[in-house]
Amino acid sequence: GWNVETVSGLGNVPDQAQHDLGFDISRTGVPHIATVSRTPPFGLRYFTKTGGVWTTELVDSNGTDDRGLSPSLILDSNSVPHISYFDATLQDLKYARRTGGTWSVETVDATGNTGNFSEIMIASNGQPAIAYLEYGSMGVPSRIRFAQRSAGGSWQIETVDDVAVSSGQAYLGATLDADGNPRITYQATGTPYKLRYAEKIRGSWRIKIPPVASEPPSIATLAKPEGAEWAVAIPPWQGEPSAEPLMLGAAMPGTEHSAIKWAAAPAPPGEHVLSLAV
Repeated sequence: GWNVETVSGLGNVPDQAQHDLGFDISRTGVPHIATVSRTPPFGLRYFTKTGGVWTTELVDSNGTDDRGLSPSLILDSNSVPHISYFDATLQDLKYARRTGGTWSVETVDATGNTGNFSEIMIASNGQPAIAYLEYGSMGVPSRIRFAQRSAGGSWQIETVDDVAVSSGQAYLGATLDADGNPRITYQATGTPYKLRYAEKIRGSWRIKIPPVASEPPSIATLAKPEGAEWAVAIPPWQGEPSAEPLMLGAAMPGTEHSAIKWAAAPAPPGEHVLSLAV
């Protein structure tokens, strides 16, 4: 079974709505967590478990709960933790790495309102790469950005996609393939919201939109008698042995509405709703 334990006693941490939790586990099974404390002591915090005991360190703080949002954590081949996160006060993307017991912090991108919902990766040379959302500002639309750190410590930043990118929660996921090429998924605008996929092949970004599954037929459509003009039904209870919907009525061609013979039926149970097919 699952063994559940309390990691932190720091109050309101994390905030699920802001994706305020980064997690990775070492080859030896040691968990590592990055999260932001929204009550004192504020800031981006790092947790790990050694010898059965949880320890915590303050990575970055400005005395408010605006620094360290949406952290993403990854361990490199030497189990060194790397964290990308959003500084909402400065509206910047930041990166932290722990070396020799000390955290070093860098500003990756300070262009506009940028860096939320980041996803960090480690390239084959041991350097980090980060995909993230930049909110629309200064005449620039919301866009997905990608930053990669060189061995010399400089960051190369490029725009992945700036067409119909969601300005809300990006639901961003990213990875590097076996050849080191980034592959990113994220949410695009639309009704309903759409999934977009970006990959970098031979130095160029390619954007793909996966096909959207068609809407499944309604319960009433499935249960509508052959030849009926329309039908009304109630979905069955979840977990019931029978999957048959409860038919309330159906109109056959040439039938007056008042002449429809309704089956005896209770009110829709729970949160079930009526299903209409025409």
